[in-house]
Amino acid sequence: MANIYLRKYGVDTTIDFELYGIDGASLNTTATFAAGDTTRMLDEAAQGNLGASPTDEGSTYSLAIAAAELQCTRLIIHVVDQTSPKVWLDCVLIVETYGHTSAMHAFDLDSATVTPADGSVTAAVIAADAIDADSIKADAATEVAAAVWNSAVASYTTNVTFGKYLGGAPAGATLAADIAEILTDTGTTLDSLLDAATPALIADAVWDELVAGHTTNVSFGKYLGAAPVGATLAADIAEILTDTGTTLDSLLDAATPALIADAVWNEISTGHTTAGYAGAQLWTDIDAILTDTGTTLDDLLDAATPALIADAVWNELTAGHVAAASFGLMLENVPSLTELQAVCIAGPGAGAGANTVNYTLTNEASAPIVDADVWVTSDLAGTSILASGRTNSSGIVTFFLDAGTVYVWRQKPGVNFTNPETKAVA
Repeated sequence: MANIYLRKYGVDTTIDFELYGIDGASLNTTATFAAGDTTRMLDEAAQGNLGASPTDEGSTYSLAIAAAELQCTRLIIHVVDQTSPKVWLDCVLIVETYGHTSAMHAFDLDSATVTPADGSVTAAVIAADAIDADSIKADAATEVAAAVWNSAVASYTTNVTFGKYLGGAPAGATLAADIAEILTDTGTTLDSLLDAATPALIADAVWDELVAGHTTNVSFGKYLGAAPVGATLAADIAEILTDTGTTLDSLLDAATPALIADAVWNEISTGHTTAGYAGAQLWTDIDAILTDTGTTLDDLLDAATPALIADAVWNELTAGHVAAASFGLMLENVPSLTELQAVCIAGPGAGAGANTVNYTLTNEASAPIVDADVWVTSDLAGTSILASGRTNSSGIVTFFLDAGTVYVWRQKPGVNFTNPETKAVA
């Protein structure tokens, strides 16, 4: 049976163990250890020799383990006699680690207290109803309040802190005295003051505030109070509500994103006909498109499927795309496979010009390209063929051409060429 130990992650330690003789009944207290008798395996990784050999402690043995050998979740140590015959039974020691996020047990057993990490205690972590009202002491709030208000003022002298600010009363005065004076002046109590600060009362105080008391430039008070002479914000709002035949609550409730979207898309087009505005231009453009296509907007949208778009591209007539340097013209001028074969097989041959031209075709590594079809035209479009042929084993084809500028075209399955190549014949 293996011996199991619990040790702190990444910290030097020593463990004690016993060895039994081959009979399994009595301890072996005279064992000697050779290199390779003590091996270790970290987290089921490859097995290797432990850094230290066991120490004889009399009836038992001890084994020092380095910090690096404890940077794992589990350390397995084998103490095996490699001599023959063996003098002790094989021994297995298992060390489980703790006190680290990478340990088998993350909790630190050496710490007397546990401090949760920031944000680790959340509502999702705490089981439903795990904490109820009965489990909270009735005097908890009282104790916290007492600790705050009974704290000595002299203990809080750091600048720009609430402690120093509240404790900085004039000589002979105290915070309690200030509060008592405020309560006397207002004829109330602290509890009643705090209870009165409800959202409803705050809202009433805001809206009941006199406009005349807020005249600071670039403030909301002056901006909202800057109504025309003889008018007020309340009067303006009342006039708006009268004109719209509604109330402020109903206006606010109606302004939902869904209703706004419906209002935009359900707007009647005839109400937007002023030239130069987006509404009029939108409908003018859509009507023109529908008239030109002889269809409806729904038909157009339904027809724009990937399959139909692909058909439209590949079924387009080439005659309509002849603009210079365009893809349409380039594809139109590419000879068909039949044309290429005809040129190479039954073309004009090597030509009938006055100059012998040995054209060499090689690849990027300067190796000859053999059995490539080559033809020469007098025009960039490739329609007027002067000569044609096929490269030999040296990548050479011979043409007879007149002086001037010609265009050389190359083709071979599996090889890419940039056609045509412009060449001057002299």
